[in-house]
Amino acid sequence: MLRLRPGESANDPLCLSFFADEESLAFASLQEGEEDWYLAYWGASLLWIGGPQSLSEKFFAQNEWMRRVLPHARPTRPVPSLRKEGFLRLPILFPEHFAKKIQEKLFSQKIREKQNQSTHVVINDHMLKFHDDDRRAEISAFVRVHMQQAGL
Repeated sequence: MLRLRPGESANDPLCLSFFADEESLAFASLQEGEEDWYLAYWGASLLWIGGPQSLSEKFFAQNEWMRRVLPHARPTRPVPSLRKEGFLRLPILFPEHFAKKIQEKLFSQKIREKQNQSTHVVINDHMLKFHDDDRRAEISAFVRVHMQQAGL
């Protein structure tokens, strides 16, 4: 949106590196191992920009596995103010397939190499996930060790 690619600057206020439509709200297939602590925490803390409350509830229903990791997690309320002010109403200038072709040409070499090779970089018609330096396995191992040390 601002002619910046994800990860270009540590000061980027938004990370535009993960998009999912209503057809791909079940994230169980994206887990790193049996208990992906990072993905569970991330999913539970999502702020929904616009859209109905039912979308957040649908996300939680399709990701029941998150409750095993975070039993007290609950669906969050959408942030209505941005949509009301028209902030997210961008004009559709191109047909979707044309925009997709343009975007694919802009992918970095790193993204192209890792595309659909694992859960780190996922590119399909329902999900775009550009985490080429995905450290979730390290984070989960760290959490697991410290929970064992704490006797949990």
